[in-house]
Amino acid sequence: MLRRAGEAIDWITVQYYNNPGYDAPVASHIVGATAKPRAASYAGIVAGAHGWAWPASKTMVGLPVYRDDAENGHLPPETVRRAIVCP
Repeated sequence: MLRRAGEAIDWITVQYYNNPGYDAPVASHIVGATAKPRAASYAGIVAGAHGWAWPASKTMVGLPVYRDDAENGHLPPETVRRAIVCP
């Protein structure tokens, strides 16, 4: 579906919370900082681990701002900066 919509989509936001299997660890599940990134990680989406690549400039990581915003998956702002934004 994303491939067919192409340039009509400004960006996608991948929800990395309220999905216990994808919430942690940050480095491998969210960022994809492994030799073979998970298809649903940021690196996997951008590299095309699922068969087609989606541009990094159109991919955003969705995380809850406050701990009470989600049952699980909340990351403190410092962890988001260090483990997701900076790499």
